[in-house]
Amino acid sequence: MGQMMVSRFQKEPQEHLLVLCLDTKNQIKREIVVFKGGLNSAEVHPREIMVEVLRVSANSFVLIHNHPSGNIEPSTNDLAFTKKMKKVGDLMGIRLIDHLIVGDQSYWSAAEKRFI
Repeated sequence: MGQMMVSRFQKEPQEHLLVLCLDTKNQIKREIVVFKGGLNSAEVHPREIMVEVLRVSANSFVLIHNHPSGNIEPSTNDLAFTKKMKKVGDLMGIRLIDHLIVGDQSYWSAAEKRFI
């Protein structure tokens, strides 16, 4: 999935935050861009994400956002946001499967790095 998202977002000049809402078999029920930001930021509140997840009765979800700079290293804000979304999901019984950060050639995965 990571390389597919690299191909999709590598030329985007703005930061996007995408949510994949998954069913019990981890199949995509809905995909939605919840935010388009500036050149290097995307401010979004957890409720804006969870309303979309709840709308389709998702079992779990994946967050994906791109870094137009091409650098895939998560910022302090990225890491804090990932932890916050995991906690929100856990409280609601809707598991955050992964948070991908996409650059122009590669990606960073919170799950692969065992961050979540």
